[in-house]
Amino acid sequence: MGGGKLAGILYWIFKDQYDFIGYVDDVYEHAYIEEHYGLKKIGTSKDISKLLSVCNNAVIAIGSDRDLSPRIKYFEMFTKAGFDLPAMISPTAIVAPNASIGKGTIIQHGVMIDPMVKIGHNCLIASGSIIRHDGRIGNNVFIAPGVTTNGEVIIGDNTFMGTRSVVLPKIKIGRNCLVGASSCVISDVPDGTTVAGVPARPIQ
Repeated sequence: MGGGKLAGILYWIFKDQYDFIGYVDDVYEHAYIEEHYGLKKIGTSKDISKLLSVCNNAVIAIGSDRDLSPRIKYFEMFTKAGFDLPAMISPTAIVAPNASIGKGTIIQHGVMIDPMVKIGHNCLIASGSIIRHDGRIGNNVFIAPGVTTNGEVIIGDNTFMGTRSVVLPKIKIGRNCLVGASSCVISDVPDGTTVAGVPARPIQ
């Protein structure tokens, strides 16, 4: 689902692991992934019940400019329709055998997931990120490139972690939060809070 730049990145990462039959897009008639990778559009979200008879696997290839609602919307739509949304893990990622990865979660190139980490459904862990031991990441969390969460960090549902942000050990970040790029989080962040800076502080 989605034919934009993230779809192109995911196609590039996973084309040797999966057979992609096409993309579904509600915005573009001929999206980025078709122009640059040749993958053909096979419909819109209105067609998903028909597409289920062709293929029962799907991936939510929708990025985020801090607004996670489209990813959440389509994940719920495809799940309700009966699609399987497998966890997709790049062959260059290092994931501990006892880490837990939820359905529909995408692990990109060069990610490191330590032992005893639990990651929820419909998350995206972008290239070069590090999730250290015993971390807990909720559902629908978007972790931008190069993020580091140290040991025993907790991140709540629907939270966006900006590029190269760092979270110190045992910190809890609540639900529906936004952490600015290159921030260093040294104290707990309440639900619904935006923080930025070094050290990270709440902002409007």
